Amino acid sequence: MNNQEAKKVIVQYARRLDAAGMVTLFEGNISMRTDEGFVITPSAFDKAYITPEDVIEMDADGNVMNPQCGRKISTEYRLHLTAFKLRPDMDACIHFHSAYATAFAVAGRSIETRGDTTAVVLFGDIPLCRYGRQRTPQIAADLEKYLPDHTGVLLENHGAMVVGPDMGRAYANALILEKTAKIAYIAGHMGGEKLLPQSEIDFLRTL
Repeated sequence: MNNQEAKKVIVQYARRLDAAGMVTLFEGNISMRTDEGFVITPSAFDKAYITPEDVIEMDADGNVMNPQCGRKISTEYRLHLTAFKLRPDMDACIHFHSAYATAFAVAGRSIETRGDTTAVVLFGDIPLCRYGRQRTPQIAADLEKYLPDHTGVLLENHGAMVVGPDMGRAYANALILEKTAKIAYIAGHMGGEKLLPQSEIDFLRTL
């Protein structure tokens, strides 16, 4: 997919993520790998009103290719750059700050569900990456530890991130990760999960 085609997809899903309450003016960004590098939403821009002309083009080394767009690059672009390098099988990445997933990240807790069949199939555990300061390479330092084996991670004191083979799947992964966090939180206040047998978990992970 070329940059112009990918920008149209970015706009479509940026608006959907905004409508779903997954991102805000100051929080969250989405990107897609392209034939020329990748494209990503700009910093501090309302995703509900974004247009293809607002989307930033970057090469595979993280250099801006369309400075004439006049938009400011996201402080978190290194998350996306690192994700694409670690996962050549994934062409879409979403970083978001939804309430329940971010609550686990701020509390410094990974999500280790053994009772939610959907979460077991799609994620297994959702690990917690150590805190990394924005605008520095440290923001992505822990991705190498977890992202090769997971499609979703939490970012300590920050938010969450998912990858997908395309933007539709990444979007679904983001929504389901947030739902998983919400279920884990509620179940934790109802006495905890009713755990599935390990044999069933092993089977589900083969699906």
